[in-house]
Amino acid sequence: MLQQSQQIDYLYIPTSKNLQQLLKTTTFWTIGNIQSTHLIKSQLLNRTKNKNCEYALTNNGYLIKFGTSNTKYCYLLNNLYIITYTNKYFTVRSQDKSKEYQGPNEKLTRIWIEYLTRFCIIRGEVYNRFKFINQISNGNYSKGYLIENDEKRQFVCKSFQKADLQMVIKLKDSVIGEILLLRQVNHPNVIKLFEIHEDSKNIYLIYEWAMGELFQEFQQIKAKKSRFTEQKVSHIMRQIFLGLSYIHSLNIMHRDIKLENILIKDQSSIIIADFGLAAKKLPKFEFKKYGTPGYIAPEVLNLKVYNEKVDIFSAGVVAYILLTQKPLFIGSTISAILNQNTAGKIDFEKPSFINLSKDAQFFLRKVLSLEEDQRPSAQDCLESSFLKNQFQLNEIGSPIKPNLNIRLSYLGSSILPQQINLSRAKRKSMRQYILLKQAIITEKQKQQILPQIAEQQNGEEEDNERLIVQESVKQIAGSFYTENQKGSQNSDDSNGESSGESLSGVSSSESEDDFNLFQEEDDLQYLSSKITKLGGLQIKIKR
Repeated sequence: MLQQSQQIDYLYIPTSKNLQQLLKTTTFWTIGNIQSTHLIKSQLLNRTKNKNCEYALTNNGYLIKFGTSNTKYCYLLNNLYIITYTNKYFTVRSQDKSKEYQGPNEKLTRIWIEYLTRFCIIRGEVYNRFKFINQISNGNYSKGYLIENDEKRQFVCKSFQKADLQMVIKLKDSVIGEILLLRQVNHPNVIKLFEIHEDSKNIYLIYEWAMGELFQEFQQIKAKKSRFTEQKVSHIMRQIFLGLSYIHSLNIMHRDIKLENILIKDQSSIIIADFGLAAKKLPKFEFKKYGTPGYIAPEVLNLKVYNEKVDIFSAGVVAYILLTQKPLFIGSTISAILNQNTAGKIDFEKPSFINLSKDAQFFLRKVLSLEEDQRPSAQDCLESSFLKNQFQLNEIGSPIKPNLNIRLSYLGSSILPQQINLSRAKRKSMRQYILLKQAIITEKQKQQILPQIAEQQNGEEEDNERLIVQESVKQIAGSFYTENQKGSQNSDDSNGESSGESLSGVSSSESEDDFNLFQEEDDLQYLSSKITKLGGLQIKIKR
């Protein structure tokens, strides 16, 4: 027995004021002309009034009635209209109205029905239109199924029990909100909601099929002790920001961007999914706190009026995790993570961050700005050099640019001293230069290196001394690559580099003459004297 209309009224009217703003339920027809492409246009018989009129259905969901005196239209996406049909006629229902139509022949009637199913909830036909292959998920309030149509095309079906929707108001608002918002969306990087079905007990949402979650892919790569390259992360994040730019142009905020809600469609493309917490951005509308701890923009948790920039911050957290393999906010409990998230405590001095390329660091600093007005829009992010792949495509952890200054600190003292700016070192024996901007040596590494330096003091052979120094510095250089601290430049910076950057993160001057690479040999003695002042040790360097 199908659910009665009065029960449908209760089920499909949301409690959220934001969602109620999206629903127009006062009248079925509105007088006016619609200029849009027609999917179909033909005579239909109104079986209720036994009257023939010309009707049309547009590609963006307008049902148009052409009359002798005026033209009327019904916007099917402004309400949750329900369609039931037989081979001979179909019925379109809203909460309080019902229209029954019949085409001039069965073939044309079937064409009308097929087009209308794009914009209406289909009643009682889900098992006729799809074959349920197997169950792929089982949540608290929903179940997921792999299904296929008569053409063997696969989809994903998410089903909800109507009893749960009636009892759990937030769940009902979430499902209705996803239906209302996703029906308007058509973009390759946003999940497609193809059809909506119902029967007497359940509602079924039919989505496009995807291979899996980005979170699962990330976990598998991490378990193999591997990682995403910056090139791969750039490719993923570009698609995410393309999808965000599109939904933001429709005034839609996702509000729950995270690894689990990014799906891998195929080997080269991803899609944004799960619009259960999404909302339409309305002027002067104060939104409630929504999101996943660790991904939420600070202004949401601090009860400020927010906008679509919250999605930019959450996407920045996704990029940070993919690039560093570490969470942005760390805590042993949800409460601890929320406290860090609310305070917006972001440490950009961690080795996992300073290992990244200059473009990646600059991009993350921008999208993770604590003030929403300092964050770029999704469209602005697409213009950044990190997302446009305008950088040297290296593996994560390798330097993005050559000929950088060596900077060593924390090398001879248990207290972090002032940074020591050293000139570029020329290594004659290897004809190579160890090039990096800053190497921060941890306490553990310091303890490993100091005995080696002490051995040099005890009279090791010069060849062994040179080898130890080379290998020690190589290990440091191979682990820690980063950009210069803002505002700190050594004497060589005036010859080679400028600190001015735009969103693209490109320096104003990058190249130097070969002559500038070769410094006086006294620089090597300068290195030794500086380290001696720090720890009372002297490094013998073979010239």
